[in-house]
Amino acid sequence: MAQTYLVSLSDMPPSLNNAYNTVTIKGVSRRVLSNSARAWKDGAVFVIRSAGRLQGFDIAPKVPFIINVTYTAPNMLVWDLDGKAKLLIDAFCDAFGIDDRYLMDLHQRKQRGPINVLMSVSVL
Repeated sequence: MAQTYLVSLSDMPPSLNNAYNTVTIKGVSRRVLSNSARAWKDGAVFVIRSAGRLQGFDIAPKVPFIINVTYTAPNMLVWDLDGKAKLLIDAFCDAFGIDDRYLMDLHQRKQRGPINVLMSVSVL
């Protein structure tokens, strides 16, 4: 039977439009997380890892998994659905020390309501 993990986050990941800055170091331009995106990701990693420990969830490296996400917000039409996924997936993978290349399926939806991100992960 597949192992399933659930976590609820009380704030939205920043949009990709606001998540990265371009910096130039010794003539080389790089994209780096903005301070606000780094703060969101660090907080999300902590919550995701803590919820995983409470649920006894663990995922081994190189194990395929799927993610279902529901984003809830009062005005869900002011942001793009696809711009939220990258940081959320990166936070999940960082929390468990896994590589996102093993993400086999991603389902996302948004709905009206109080701000919340509900993520369900199933190990295949």
